[in-house]
Amino acid sequence: MTDFTMTQLQGYLRQKYVHVSEGSGLFMKLVEELGETAEVLNLLAGRKNTNGTAVYDAAGRPVAVDPTQIAKDNTETQQLKIQLARELADLIHYTVAIAAVEDLDLTTTILEKDRSASLRYEQTPDLLVFLENDHRNNEDQQDES
Repeated sequence: MTDFTMTQLQGYLRQKYVHVSEGSGLFMKLVEELGETAEVLNLLAGRKNTNGTAVYDAAGRPVAVDPTQIAKDNTETQQLKIQLARELADLIHYTVAIAAVEDLDLTTTILEKDRSASLRYEQTPDLLVFLENDHRNNEDQQDES
């Protein structure tokens, strides 16, 4: 598996969408992908049958049922999870593509937003501290090898 950074992904998508001058068209694709992601999540959570219709109780209210009652077997659930991963990848793709086209620095923005939220909600570690610790742990593991 090849790891990549947000900066690398933005650079790649900036090159891929060099002909796009602003992000509104990409945003429409993002919204479309969001709907597709919702469909898969509804299937996995049991809010929809595999034929795409909602599940209702006797009073006509939408309900969630045990997903195992909807999924015919574990294979179907695994296929839905693969589909969910692909839909989430599409969401990330179009989100980062918008940032690339609009020349925004997502890496810095994500780190700043996470630090702010960590302080506000008194959560530790924040993303930057986590990354620094993870980097040190990886170096320690390499030294032991």
